[in-house]
Amino acid sequence: MSRTGKSSPVQPEMKAFFRLDFETWPDLKGQAWQDLTSLAQNPLRPVLMYSKSQLREAAKTWRSYLYAAVDPNGQRPIAVTHGPTDMGSTDTKAANFGSGDGGPISPQLRCLYSVKAQPELEVLRVLSEVVDGFDVSSRQELELIHREFPKQFVSYSGPGKTIGDLEFAAHAADRIQLDSVEEAEIAQGVWDKLDSNSIRAELSVRLSLAADSKLGLSHSEFTSLWRRSHFFPKNIRGAHWYLGRESFSGLAFEEAWLRARPNLELINTSSANRSGLELTIGLGLPSLSKTWPQLQLPRDLSVSTWNFEAGRCLVQDAAVYWAPIVAVKNRSERVVIVEGGTQHLGGLLSPVYGSQGLRVQAVRQGQAIRLREVESERTHIYGSLCLSHDRLGPPLELPRDLRVGDWLGFSSIGAYNLSASATDFIGRPRPLIWMLP
Repeated sequence: MSRTGKSSPVQPEMKAFFRLDFETWPDLKGQAWQDLTSLAQNPLRPVLMYSKSQLREAAKTWRSYLYAAVDPNGQRPIAVTHGPTDMGSTDTKAANFGSGDGGPISPQLRCLYSVKAQPELEVLRVLSEVVDGFDVSSRQELELIHREFPKQFVSYSGPGKTIGDLEFAAHAADRIQLDSVEEAEIAQGVWDKLDSNSIRAELSVRLSLAADSKLGLSHSEFTSLWRRSHFFPKNIRGAHWYLGRESFSGLAFEEAWLRARPNLELINTSSANRSGLELTIGLGLPSLSKTWPQLQLPRDLSVSTWNFEAGRCLVQDAAVYWAPIVAVKNRSERVVIVEGGTQHLGGLLSPVYGSQGLRVQAVRQGQAIRLREVESERTHIYGSLCLSHDRLGPPLELPRDLRVGDWLGFSSIGAYNLSASATDFIGRPRPLIWMLP
């Protein structure tokens, strides 16, 4: 769904295709099987394929989910376009979650796409039409978004920002999430030096949710900065935190709120927050193929704007990776080698990103080879790198008569593929990026 409320429906055959549930390759003008296999020659290379309609549908589903959290009464929120440890004790006043008497919650909402999940420009162009902005984690990502989408809202998070990074971000980002004491001190120097009328960005602070986390400011670091710096209270617009990879749950969200609450109370009293807090939160939601519990937002502090960032759940199920078979080896269990592999699907090697599981479909001359119609054999699928761990998932039952020239399609690989991979290792060709309707 776009910010204007319009959406392009996902055709049923396209949904089935991206679930690898099809008999014949879709006969689309310029995108037929012969078109794909012809363009993937000389050099032979795999194809990373995305569906524009699947991306839009994912954004629509995610937005609806967040709307229900911001206002459980069904009113459409405003989409804003443009034990004691170092963390402090969680024995604070219990938050008022869900519907209750804690007072109304502001309906302002931004849905931000986290660029690191998939920074391919064609994917970003589609998502730029259906989200309210981007979350970037590096200077390089910020430069990309500033160059290609200069009018989009941008939140700049990630650790290790230098003086040059913050000077550039002051004019290119809308929010800068300060990750450390050093970044806060650098920001003060940058802000003192620059003309305030030329600064686009407002400052926020990234809060650490665990005593041993490398990300964000601990409770003691935050309170020390707050007490000794005149700059800090006057210029901090809100806070940011990230729940972590696939760790989202209602309980995790509530615990994060209770840990952050003492710091949020301080921020809420500053002159920069007369209209209420602005919070930017990465929920760590899994792919859309999983069931989400409905999020309930706390109502015990005044929040003017919720910025929710998501990456994987928007792109995970909107892609298929197609790789041609280049060798079939008979071992105690059969081995198939494809052109491509973990140099393009690095997330599969992660115990987190690889936990989604794969669906694999064999195709010959544009026709699916259906397991229910042929004999199968237990098969290990490897990529074309000279590495023993270049394995595409666990062994699977695949058609017994697989041969060189057949292709294998892998689904649910839309996030952290190229961006989490050693794409230049031994110089194998990069995949062809292919966008379907």
